[in-house]
Order: sequence, then structure tokens, then C-alpha cells
Amino acid sequence: MRVSLKREQRGSCFCRLAKSVVFSRQSSRVAFLDGYFTLLHLGVGGGCEDGSTAHQQCKFSRHFLSPIEAAGEKFRPHLIAYFAGTIFPFTCFFSYVLALALNHIGLWITYISDASTDPPVSGVFGMLLTYSMIAFLASTYVRKKLVECACEERPEIATSKVRLANHVSGWLALTSVICLIFVAHFQVHTTMFLHGTMAFIGIGLGVLYCFLQVICTRAMIPYYTAPYLFYLRLTFTIISAFAFVFGVLSGLLSVSKFKGDALHRWAPDDGGYVEHAISSVCEWILALVYAGYMLSFAHEFKNIRIGSMKVVLVRSAEHEVKNGPNRIEDI
Repeated sequence: MRVSLKREQRGSCFCRLAKSVVFSRQSSRVAFLDGYFTLLHLGVGGGCEDGSTAHQQCKFSRHFLSPIEAAGEKFRPHLIAYFAGTIFPFTCFFSYVLALALNHIGLWITYISDASTDPPVSGVFGMLLTYSMIAFLASTYVRKKLVECACEERPEIATSKVRLANHVSGWLALTSVICLIFVAHFQVHTTMFLHGTMAFIGIGLGVLYCFLQVICTRAMIPYYTAPYLFYLRLTFTIISAFAFVFGVLSGLLSVSKFKGDALHRWAPDDGGYVEHAISSVCEWILALVYAGYMLSFAHEFKNIRIGSMKVVLVRSAEHEVKNGPNRIEDI
């Protein structure tokens, strides 16, 4: 997948015409593939190398788009961030309301996953949370490619700290998503240790991801992001850090005071309910903060275009000896 930045406030318009001509052995026909203009930088009213304006060049270039590239032009990457930021809180609230309607829980504060331990709520919660994590992973991947593209265009951004933070945050996002998928499909009443461990690792890595992306956001000001997004994400990161610490400490303290029969059916008279309520509220805050963090990517995703994925066929040496290499020439 190729991510190209589109800056609408500054810069000139540089165009590259890529035409590939494939000569067929069976006939003398010449097939023109991928004859299109790749617009790397768009300036409002800015001129191109041939003297035409950016608007004229953009209008002209659409006639040279291949079907896959045309689909990439119509696709709006910011919809990925919108989807990730809305389906996750919808999953949490819908599962809670459904469990409440089926009398699985009472009107008390509980963990998000505790409300989804019994079928059919457990199946709905696991399915929706898996979709949410896939959307999260897609958003973090596009964000990672966006920062990489910004580092290539602006040497002042491409410091070792920014590159390292962006690279590490990508792996943290992947690990966090995998852990939270485990949380969705392994309920606390059956595998308490696995459920708790995966939740701790997944949420903790999410906090670290938010912190590393704050570093990247600060470096991209004022070229590719707005200052308010930096302060917004910094606020989200501070809230998530405090919620994570207080949630873990109060959760451990509540378990030590618990005197009931089932942890996922924690009633007010089971002991340690106040600490349990504090830990549960912190978990809900973390869920909303992560959703808001994903939504904050939408503003930056509006300024990028996702190109098509290229598949290259690698032929073996034996095939080259028998049939010879393909005759491909670039014009």
C-alpha cells in the first residue's frame, strides 16, 4: 500500500508520468498500463513544471487513472478512523445494554467484559470487538505510513527519535490488538489468568502507543498536523495513563477484599465493591479515550491518498531459461 501526502496550503505541484508498455508475443498490440499522473504535492493555484495550474493538472490526470488507481482516488482514508472510533464504544455500550436486557447483570457498575460472559452476549461482544480491533489496526497502520511519508518529505521531521517512536508504536499497536482479541474470546469466568493478563498487556501497550504518537505529532507541526491535535492527544495520553494506573491498583485491591462466589457477578454486598467500581470506571474511561484517539487521526487522514497495492511476479531461473524474460520497456 502506498500513502501519498496531499498538502493543500503550500508547495508546488510536481507530476510524474509513468507509462509502461508491454509488448505481447502473440500479437503486435501494445498495451499501455498504468499511464497516469501521480500528484505528489498539490498547491492551491500553484503551477506545475509545464506551466499548467494544479486544478487543470488534476482534472487532466483523471483521464489516465487505471481502475484500481481511480478507486484509490475515490476512497476516503479518514473513514477508517471514523469507523474505528465509533465501532469500539458501540461494542462496549451495546453489549452492556444487551446483557442488562437479558438480566445477565444488574444495575451496577461492572467491567466491560464482565457484562459479556454469557451467551448470546459473549458471542456478539467477541465478534464486534474483533471487528473493532481490526479497524484499530488499520488506522494505526495508515498512521504509521503517514509518519513515514512525512519523514521522507521533511528531513527536519526525520529525526532518529521520531522514526524510532513511529516504528515501535506500530509493533505496540499490533501486540495490543492481538491481546485484546484474546480478551474478547476468553472470558474471565473460564480463564481468569489469561483474560486478566491479556487485558493488562493490551491496555498498557495502548497507553504507550498514545505516548509515542504524541512525539510524532509534535514533530509534524506545522507541516502536516495542527497544534490543537497535539494538545488533544497529550490530554488523552495523560488521562489514559492515570486511568490505567488507578484501574490496576484499585482492581487488585478489590480482588483482595472480594468475598462473593463469582468475580464476573460482583454485587455491592460482596466486599471491595467501591474499589471494584473505581477500577470499572477507569476501564470505561480508557475505552472512550482510545476511541477518541482514533477519531483524532481523521483530520490528518483527509490529507492523504492511499494508492493501489502492487503485486510483482517473481519468476524462477528455470522459467527464464525455458521461456526467456518478459520484454517490458518503460517510456
